[in-house]
Amino acid sequence: MEKTKIFKHCAICCLSIALLSSCNDESTAIHNDSLLADATFQEMIEAVDHRDADKLTPFFTHQDTKLARLAVLQSASFIDSTLNTPLIQALNSEDLSKQISAAYALGQQFDTSLYVPLRDKLKSSTDYALRFSIFTALGKTCPLKHADELQQLIIAEDCASAPMWGAFFRLPTVRSWIGFEDKAIESLACHNYEARLAAANFLSRTREVNLLDHLDQLIAAYKNEDDARVKMAIALAMRHCPHPEMADFINQEIAQTNDERILVNLLRSGSRLNILEIDVLLPLIQSDQVGVAMNAINAIDFNKLDIEELALVRDRLPEDVTARASVLRKLAKSDDKTQDWYDQLVSLSSSRQSSYEKAACMQELKYFPEASSYILLHIDTSMALPVLSTAADVIMQMHSAGDFDGDFKIALSDMIDTKDAGVLALVGIHLQSHPDDMDASFLDRLKRIQANLPIPQEVETYNYLEDAIAEFEERDSKHVTPEWNHPIDFNLLTSHADTIDVEVVTNKGTIKLELYPLNAPGSVGSFIQLAEDGFYNGKSFHRVVPNFVIQGGCPRGDGWGGVNYSIRSEFAMHDYDEGTLGMASAGNDTESCQWFITHSPTPHLEGRYSIFGQVISAMDVVREVHVGSTIEEIKILN
Repeated sequence: MEKTKIFKHCAICCLSIALLSSCNDESTAIHNDSLLADATFQEMIEAVDHRDADKLTPFFTHQDTKLARLAVLQSASFIDSTLNTPLIQALNSEDLSKQISAAYALGQQFDTSLYVPLRDKLKSSTDYALRFSIFTALGKTCPLKHADELQQLIIAEDCASAPMWGAFFRLPTVRSWIGFEDKAIESLACHNYEARLAAANFLSRTREVNLLDHLDQLIAAYKNEDDARVKMAIALAMRHCPHPEMADFINQEIAQTNDERILVNLLRSGSRLNILEIDVLLPLIQSDQVGVAMNAINAIDFNKLDIEELALVRDRLPEDVTARASVLRKLAKSDDKTQDWYDQLVSLSSSRQSSYEKAACMQELKYFPEASSYILLHIDTSMALPVLSTAADVIMQMHSAGDFDGDFKIALSDMIDTKDAGVLALVGIHLQSHPDDMDASFLDRLKRIQANLPIPQEVETYNYLEDAIAEFEERDSKHVTPEWNHPIDFNLLTSHADTIDVEVVTNKGTIKLELYPLNAPGSVGSFIQLAEDGFYNGKSFHRVVPNFVIQGGCPRGDGWGGVNYSIRSEFAMHDYDEGTLGMASAGNDTESCQWFITHSPTPHLEGRYSIFGQVISAMDVVREVHVGSTIEEIKILN
C-alpha cells in the first residue's frame, strides 16, 4: 500500500496537531516537534491517562488553541459524565476544529441524554466534517425513542454526502430498520469514495436486509467499482441477493478474479447462497492463499459429490495443514469409504511439530466423538499453550454439540486443575452459557483461583470466571477494570521522532509502519519499550482472519497472554482503514502487549480499539502472514 490515507474529518485534519492533514488522498502528518517534551502537554496527557476529568477540562479553554483542541479530542478516550457539560460548551464554541472534536468525544460517552444537543447542533451545521462527526455521535447516543427520527435525518441526506454514514456502524437497532438498503444502493453509484465505502460496508455487515430487488444495481456497482476496498464489501453484500442471475455472476467472477480479498468475499457470498459450482471450487482448494482455500473447501458439500468429483478432491489434497485437515474431516464425514480418512486426520495431527498446525487439526477432530480420548491427552500443562487451550476449547465445544464421548465433569475438573489462564478463561466462557455444568465443588475451586489471579495481567480470565460464578449464583457480574498502573514514559517518547518509523521483520517479509505518539502516547510508548527490550522477538501471529486482521504479540501464543501492566484506551478520531495498527483489548483500559493490523477497512472498530499506527509499505507481506508466522524482530528506526 502506498503511503497515502483517506480520512473523513477534513476540517479538523487541517487544524489539529492530533490528526492527519489535508482533505485529499495525499495526506501527511502534521506534528509539533517540541510538543511531546512540553510540560503542559504532558500534564494534559497525564490527566487523560489518570482518567481525571477535573484536571482535564480546564485545558478545553487553554490559551494555546492547539492544546485546547487536542484536550477536547483526548477526552474521547474515557467515559465520565462530568465531561458532558464542558464538551457541549466546546460543541457550541466558535472554533470549528474544537466543535468537531467535541462531537466525536460526546459520541464516545455513549450517553443517550446527549442525543438532543447533538441533534440540535446538526440542524444549524453546514460544514461537512462537523456533520460527519455529529452523525457518528448521534449513532452512538441515539435512544430507541428517537430511532425513527434519526433514521429520517439520515435518509434525508444527499447520498453524495458521507456524513450520513457515520451513524450506520453504531446504531444498535439498525438491523430492525427498513429503508436504508435503498439509500445504500443509491450511494454505491456515488462519486464520493467515503459514501460508497460506508454504503457497501453497511450492506455487507447488516444481516436483516434483502437485496433481491436490487440485482442489477448491485452487479453494476460491482462492475463499475475500481477501489478494491469498496468492491470486496459489495462482493460480501451479494449474499443478500438470492437470484439465479446473481448465482451465475458470482461463479463467473470467482473463476476470473485474482484479488484474494475480493475472491474470499465472493466465496463467502456464494457459500451462503449455496450456489457455487464444483468446477469453480476444485481449482481453489489447493490455493497458496489459505483464506481462499479454506473458503472454497467450506463451500463444498462433500455428500453431494459424485464418484468422479470425490476422486478429484482426493487427488488435490492441499499442502497447507489447516486446509488439508479440513478436507480430511469432510471426506471422513462423507459417503466416501475408499480410505479411513479419520485415521489420516489423527495421524496428521499426531505428526505435527507446529503447535498451530496441531491445534488446527484438533479443531477438525471435534466433529468425531471417537476423538475425545485423543484430545483429552492434550489437557496437560506440559503441552505447548496453543495446543493446551485449543484442546480445552474443543472438548467443551464437543460437549455442547453432544459429540463428547466421556465423562465431561472429570474433563472439566482436569481443566480447572491446570490453573492455566487461557484454559480457565475458556472454562468461564463455557460455564457462563452452560451453568448446569457447574457444581458446588467447581464453584469453590474457581473462586479460590479467581482470588489469586494477578491483575491486570489476568484481568480477562478474572472477568470470564466472574461471569460464570455470577450466573451460577444468580447475581450480576462485577467486572474488574484495572486501575492506572503504568505511567507514560515521556523521556522514552521524546528520544524518538514525532512520527516514528518501525520495521516488523517477519518470516514472511518486512512490514513498515509509522507510529503516532501524539495521538496514542501510552500505546506507542509501551510498544516501543517492548520492542527495544526484544519482547516481540520470536513471538507468533496467533490469529489471522482473512479480510479482517492479523494479530500478534501474545507471550503465550494463543491470545490469552499479556504483560504485568495495562495501558489505557486511546481514541483520536482516526479511521480503521487498510493496514491500520490497533491495540487488542478485553474492554476499555485493558490493553497490554497484543496488537493487530487490519487487512481492509473495518469501520465497526472505530472508537472501540486504540489506533496507534499505520502500515506505510508491504501490505502484501501482511496478507502473506498466517497463523504461526513469526515476528523475528521489531526495529525502531528513528
